[in-house]
Amino acid sequence: RIVTARISFLIISLVILLSNNSESGSFAFHPSQHSSLIHPTCRPQLRRWGKCHTQAWSKCTSQQYNNRHMYMGSSFSLHSINHRGIDNITENNDSGDDVPSMKTLLQLARRLREKLYKNATPSFLADPNQLAYPSTYNMAIETNNYKQFTSIAKNNRNKSKDNSESNNSKSTKRGFCNWILPQTVMIGQYPGQTPETYGPSMKECRRHIQTMVRDANISLFCCLQTEVPPQDDRDAWTFHGNSGEGGEDGEIYLEPWAARREFPRPFTRYGPLARSLAEDPSALTFLHCPIEDLSVPSCRDEVVSILWRLLCHLDGDFDGVGGNDAVGVVAGDGCQDPTLAKRAIYIHCWGGRGRAGLVGSCLISLLFPELTSSQVLEYTQCGYDTREGADRMPVGLRKSPQTEEQRRFVREFVDVVRKEVELVK
Repeated sequence: RIVTARISFLIISLVILLSNNSESGSFAFHPSQHSSLIHPTCRPQLRRWGKCHTQAWSKCTSQQYNNRHMYMGSSFSLHSINHRGIDNITENNDSGDDVPSMKTLLQLARRLREKLYKNATPSFLADPNQLAYPSTYNMAIETNNYKQFTSIAKNNRNKSKDNSESNNSKSTKRGFCNWILPQTVMIGQYPGQTPETYGPSMKECRRHIQTMVRDANISLFCCLQTEVPPQDDRDAWTFHGNSGEGGEDGEIYLEPWAARREFPRPFTRYGPLARSLAEDPSALTFLHCPIEDLSVPSCRDEVVSILWRLLCHLDGDFDGVGGNDAVGVVAGDGCQDPTLAKRAIYIHCWGGRGRAGLVGSCLISLLFPELTSSQVLEYTQCGYDTREGADRMPVGLRKSPQTEEQRRFVREFVDVVRKEVELVK
């Protein structure tokens, strides 16, 4: 009976595993698929820094949202559930809290666009090559746990006519990130070390972070993950490291121990390293806005407030009142003066394609509301494709935003933005 029960359990687990990944087109383990692939008992632990709430999009009131504190440096407790629709995103916010209405959000975006591009259409919208950023690492893929991933990657490399890595079967170059707005907003993967075997080494992460804070002028890191606590929450990182669960101070392992087989390494805390490498450590800001992996923001105020904070940072007023104290104008298409350029943003999730791609797409829609949803998604995808090694990924890992649910969210958001713009006209 025991043997029969174990076999039944394995069969059921396999069916669940396959069903969770059938939509993505790939059954390989990957950082952006971890929350649906690891054992179910592990998933509650991933919610440690994002408590799950059950309000549907239309039922999440401003007061409920305000009680969850989406503010810089706070211990953010929002956690998303399945997407329930975006129908009520245009409702005015009259409760007096800090979450703006869509109209206010568009006004700030319009003013920022005028500062950045003088309301002209920038050339990078038609030339995605300007979105590329040369920060890479060697992605080791020759492991027993990733045979299918390795096979697909090898086949893609063999088909490539111009590939300097074709003679190296154990690694391939992989890009960390790409611009979504050149010199202004970047989207990418977690800057520190990640749990998967084939992720970047600590040396490569250090080089990437140094490039971000010194060369790319990143002054705000926006984390969209529920898998890690805020970078400024030293107590959470220290407690987890000293709790006897295998981590050290500044390390977060996926739980339970069964997950270590596929994800043997920890997330490493990158905040202190970024500050130590920055020319002006006090100028660095860390914003924590967690969204569940492979999912979408769960209520209107969540996505609106994320976008509001990002726009306010670029506008020079992170307190969220949308002031006019930003200085600096564009010296050319996509080229800002040094003052405004020092406010560049790095938006990241784990793999840098799903949640980061979603927020990046919504940001593009606000700044360029003349773009249709198809154009916004195509633009985001073109930016992702500029990353080194993007064409060598399995089919299910080549899209940004990654899931159909995330892409549907973007389409609905763009439709709401365009309707609001038409009402203003």
